[in-house]
Amino acid sequence: MLLAGCAVTEIPAPVSTADFARSGRFAVQSQRFNQNPENSQGGFAWQDRGNTLLLDLISPMGGTLARVSVNSREAVLTRSNGETISATSPDELIQIAIGQNMPVSDLRDWLRGRLSKHAASTVRDLSRDELGHLTGFTQDGWQVNLSKYDGLGPRAIALRRDLAGQQLSIRLIVD
Repeated sequence: MLLAGCAVTEIPAPVSTADFARSGRFAVQSQRFNQNPENSQGGFAWQDRGNTLLLDLISPMGGTLARVSVNSREAVLTRSNGETISATSPDELIQIAIGQNMPVSDLRDWLRGRLSKHAASTVRDLSRDELGHLTGFTQDGWQVNLSKYDGLGPRAIALRRDLAGQQLSIRLIVD
């Protein structure tokens, strides 16, 4: 799957070692058995300050599609039309908002090139490159491939999950 270029909101550089920011492009493909695939793509801006997380999803034309804001008490999705949805966790929020199970909590670690802390006991098929970077594993039912590392983590992330009658694929490219 090719990712088209798009405008992405610039994120301020992290101000402490706990802060972590990445921006780039995403592509999501969902396909149910015997149906045409559903595709969406755009840009993302991720800012993790440890106790808060902001994720902006940006259309290929540069407009904000939605913002996910997470703190210790709740996760809130604000759509471009002002509609908000809230839940107790980012994973529950995405399930409510779009009816798909996506690993937002795990992405906090995977974007840094490490295993998700909350599900470390579920890791299988772990592989690393010659520098010790994680390159592939299965965790929480997701097949994860990480590559093109820079000083902050992987710049290419491919996620895949096969559920009963449905395949979900997510690709992130960090610019």
